[in-house]
Amino acid sequence: QIAQLQQQGVTITVANVDVSDAAAVADLVGELAQSANPLKGVIHAAGISDIALAHEMTFEQWQSVTRSKLEGALNLHNATADLELDVFVVFSSIASVWGSGGMAHYAAANHFLDGLVDYRRAQGLPATGFNWGPWGGAGMATGDAAEEAERRGLKPFDPESAIELMTKAWTGGNAHQTVVDIDWSRFREILEMRRAHPLFGTLGRNLAATSGVTGEKSAFFKSLIPMEVEERQEHIVGYLQGLFGRVTGKSDTEVVDPEMPLMDLGIDSIMALEIKKQVEGDTGQAMKATLIFDYPTINKIAEYFAVNLYGEESEAASVAAGAFHGEAIAIIGIGSKMPMAPNGPGDFWNLLKNGECGINDEPSERWDLKQYLDKNEDAPGKTYTLSA
Repeated sequence: QIAQLQQQGVTITVANVDVSDAAAVADLVGELAQSANPLKGVIHAAGISDIALAHEMTFEQWQSVTRSKLEGALNLHNATADLELDVFVVFSSIASVWGSGGMAHYAAANHFLDGLVDYRRAQGLPATGFNWGPWGGAGMATGDAAEEAERRGLKPFDPESAIELMTKAWTGGNAHQTVVDIDWSRFREILEMRRAHPLFGTLGRNLAATSGVTGEKSAFFKSLIPMEVEERQEHIVGYLQGLFGRVTGKSDTEVVDPEMPLMDLGIDSIMALEIKKQVEGDTGQAMKATLIFDYPTINKIAEYFAVNLYGEESEAASVAAGAFHGEAIAIIGIGSKMPMAPNGPGDFWNLLKNGECGINDEPSERWDLKQYLDKNEDAPGKTYTLSA
């Protein structure tokens, strides 16, 4: 491609410069400014991606991802501040628009690029930002990364198509353009597995809400209709053990403990969607996106199904639900001291997430239990239990 451009009379100079090195960038821009073909435009497309949970991230991981984006773009901005540029383009990411699990540093770095575009425009300088979905070819989304993106409903662009889309979007003159090829039936359900995203409004909601739900139970679930609740629940436990075992890659001889917290199985949002789709197909009913978070063990799910899938239609309808879509709220301050979670909301959330019990024996250091304990549950001013 470079050779083709050169044949068309385009002058191409390749310089091996670290864009996060302010002095090196300034020297390069200075050389170009003195050349026969002065610098008239900048396209910042540098970037490195990495997966790291925020609470486990090291400073080195943070810096390795943010340097090329944050420092690199700022260096280009400073080095060209006195030049009359026609264009200053930054390649940002959808990660800064709606986030990306395990990539807080990458999202933050791209969000800085978005802010730099706004800052330059406020100064009367040219600036345009493109918040890209994944690129295939020589981009970050190649090989396993491309497959992972498609599993999440994000289709990688080939470079030629991406450049064509960028050219079309450029003519609008907007400061920011989000350019992404999305399979809404997958992407929205995965993204909203834990909570709704008001940012999207109604985009893709109808596609996500109607897929795979027939209203007809499979032969297995039909066979459970005449059973008592307890027997039905036992069969559903076996069904769920097989389903969760297959999705998480367990061998045929490995049996999932029905009391194990499902998050301990290493289930990610894509696995959760696969489980949800399979259950919807087998039961014929739409399931809440938060199913495995609301019922965090196989026994809890089986108990819920055994009753709610086989009640009157008005009761069974309670199973069918989409993600809750309410108005945005702001939490100004929050504090709590709950049983088995004495240090605030974080402890309480972990208690809920792990499916643990908050009931414990009443502490003797708080009051004299003998003074209040009475085996007669009707005794006035007394209690007959030692747990709370």
